[in-house]
Amino acid sequence: MNGGHAFALPTLQLKFNQTKDAHLTLGNVTLYNMRIVDGYICGTLIDYYDFKYLDYYKDASLITTFVNNNAYYQQEYRQLKNYLIIFPIRIKID
Repeated sequence: MNGGHAFALPTLQLKFNQTKDAHLTLGNVTLYNMRIVDGYICGTLIDYYDFKYLDYYKDASLITTFVNNNAYYQQEYRQLKNYLIIFPIRIKID
């Protein structure tokens, strides 16, 4: 970093209790515009929708891995277009 300082960005573990769809859809997301408003953490999660190959024996359940890897190969053969997912969040601070 040309004379700058290297630092680690904080990470945030999110668990989506209401739906498994968000849990399975969102991967490595970036949180933008985080703020606290009236006792809630608010912001926007942005994820570039793409797939990485998963190992059938260690990364996830067999069904999840099968579906993921099917999408991965479609992506590799340019049969699946990548896109951005923009996911607004509002989390109550306990």
